[in-house]
Amino acid sequence: MSNVSINLGPFRQNLGNATKFEAMLANLIVEDSEPYVPMLTGQLARSYTVIQYGGHTQVVYDMPYARYLYYGLAMDWKDHKAPNHGKGWKKVVAVPHRQLHYTFNQHPEAGSHWVQRAKEANSDTWRKKVGAALASQ
Repeated sequence: MSNVSINLGPFRQNLGNATKFEAMLANLIVEDSEPYVPMLTGQLARSYTVIQYGGHTQVVYDMPYARYLYYGLAMDWKDHKAPNHGKGWKKVVAVPHRQLHYTFNQHPEAGSHWVQRAKEANSDTWRKKVGAALASQ
C-alpha cells in the first residue's frame, strides 16, 4: 500500500521534544488540510494517521493512490504476472503524459500538495496556537 508521509521536522525547532505539542500541530495540519484533499468518497481524507516514533511525528495518508494524488500524478493499473506463481497481480504505475483531473464537488479547493497549500494558508495560525499551548504549559 502506498502512503504519503508529511514530515513535521521543520516545525520541531520551536517544539523541542514535546511530542504532545507535535501531536497538536499534526492534528491542526490534518484539520486545515482537509479542504484541499481530493474527495470522491472521503476515504482518502479519513485514511490519515498521526504516527509518533523516535522523537518524530508524521501525518500519513494511507491509501494506495494517496501518493499519486498528492503529487498530481495520473496512475494506471497494470497487469503483471508474478514469477513462478501464474496468477496476475496489479501494479500501480505513474503515467506522466496523462493529466490528472480532480473533482471539486465536495472540496472546491481540492488538488495536489494539500498539506503544503494548507501550510501556506495557515502556518501563522499554527505557530500561534502551538505557541499559546507552550506558553500555558
